Amino acid sequence: MKHLIVVVLFCIVTCQDALALKPGYAGSEACRKCHEEIYNRFIDSGHPFKIRTGEKARQAGFPLPKGYDWGDILYVLGGETKKIRFINQAGYLITAGKDGTPLPTQYNLKSGKWVNYHPGEKKPYTCGACHTTGYKKDGHQQGRIGIT
Repeated sequence: MKHLIVVVLFCIVTCQDALALKPGYAGSEACRKCHEEIYNRFIDSGHPFKIRTGEKARQAGFPLPKGYDWGDILYVLGGETKKIRFINQAGYLITAGKDGTPLPTQYNLKSGKWVNYHPGEKKPYTCGACHTTGYKKDGHQQGRIGIT
C-alpha cells in the first residue's frame, strides 16, 4: 500500500503540467518534456509543417502565386520538403488566378518552379481528418465551406 501511495504522489508531482491542461490541443511542446525522442523525430519529419497559417508562411518568406497577396491566403500546405500549396479564405485550394484563368499555383521547392495543380478546378481541402487539429467530421472546419 505504501508503494502505491508513493507512485501516485510521484505521478501527481511530476505530471502536474499534463494534469492542469484543459481538454483540447496542447501543442507539440507540451509533449516534449516527457517524450523528447519522439518529439525530435516528429519535428525532423516535416509533419508539423504540413499546414500553417498564412501569417506563419509569410513570416517564413514563402512565395505567393502570381496576383495573390497574403490577405487572400488562409493556410499554406507544405513548404518544408517538397512543395507549397495555398488555401484561400473560403477554404479551397488555389488552382487558378483570382479571375479563374489558368495559373501555376503549386511551388516546387527542389526545382524552384511554379507548376499547375488541378488547374481551374474548385478543389476543397479534404485532408482535415489527418492534417487539421481539432477536426470535426461533421460540417465545415472553422466555418470555411471548402474545408471538410
